[in-house]
Amino acid sequence: MFARAYLKQLKQWAKKGQPNYMHHLALLDAEDSIIRKKPLDAAHFYQSSIQLAQQNNCIHDEALANERFAACRQDQGDHGTAKTLLRKSINLYGEWGADAKAKQLEAL
Repeated sequence: MFARAYLKQLKQWAKKGQPNYMHHLALLDAEDSIIRKKPLDAAHFYQSSIQLAQQNNCIHDEALANERFAACRQDQGDHGTAKTLLRKSINLYGEWGADAKAKQLEAL
């Protein structure tokens, strides 16, 4: 319930032209698509979230979007893409200074 309320708030901010929330919105749309069993929609939203976070220099959010997209691809059996996305996430977390998180993901 809370997630849907947050998603609604983000969509309202997006309509007002606040682009720094767009990558959050795309990530939540991706997660919602997973819940609704729409993996193609989820992939689109994950890619959008990654690109928007990168454009806004939100390295931690870009890392998170890559991490979640990797988990999605892993669940779908696309292990090669999942590995690539996970490696990107690890590198981004390391670049951001979240060494413990990077090490956690490396242990997977």
